[in-house]
Amino acid sequence: MDIVIPMSWNWTRFQWQNAQKILNGFDIKWLWNVPKPFIEINWKSMIEIVLDTLNISWRIVLILNSQHIERVEQVRSVLSRIKSRYNDIIYIESDKKLQWPATTTLEAEQYISNKALLVINSDQFFTENFSSEFINHISKGSDADWIIVTYNSRKLNNSFAILDQYWNVRNVVEKPEKYIDNSFATTWVYFWRKWSDFLEWCHQMIKKWKTVAWEYYIAPIYNENIARDSKISIFQSFNVNLVWTPLDLKNYLCK
Repeated sequence: MDIVIPMSWNWTRFQWQNAQKILNGFDIKWLWNVPKPFIEINWKSMIEIVLDTLNISWRIVLILNSQHIERVEQVRSVLSRIKSRYNDIIYIESDKKLQWPATTTLEAEQYISNKALLVINSDQFFTENFSSEFINHISKGSDADWIIVTYNSRKLNNSFAILDQYWNVRNVVEKPEKYIDNSFATTWVYFWRKWSDFLEWCHQMIKKWKTVAWEYYIAPIYNENIARDSKISIFQSFNVNLVWTPLDLKNYLCK
């Protein structure tokens, strides 16, 4: 399996001045120009925490912003540490000005393989049980072609997987205006049994200009293939900690 982590955009939910107030008193190494994945918490960056808690020895592809690498010493230092600890890791430097989750992930297209693909975000921490439970699910517990990892939330800034009576995904909605019955919020962990499936339907979505607030997200890619009768299911997890905002990070550190 290959793991792709897109992390090259600007992190507007984590504005420095606002986050500094909320996280005052915690041991966080952070300057105003440090991108969110490279903020150091107790001497370890967020992206290192993601990789360590995920604890899966597959090929990892990090998609980075070339300007972040060029301008910020803390970014270069973290990447050097990661490179020394993980043998099978690839860095892709992107210089594109507009960075959306789906189009950024396509930067890894040059490394397509016949393996399965796991796309995750760089600001969610896993518990020690997640990896073993998820691997067991995809290898023994589910024959689905695509899987969306979900959690319990009704916050409307999420993507939601809407299920049919057989617990298969029949639609994915990004940031709905109101809560939808029989739906589960996505965690930004997405699985495809074939790299080629992701590439085909991601390109199809972009070709059709299917955006949300003029941005291309990962979750709606699933809608492109639902009509083709592919089996898409969810994996409901209680072992993912989402750290999307400064308040999320504060709540995680207070646990």
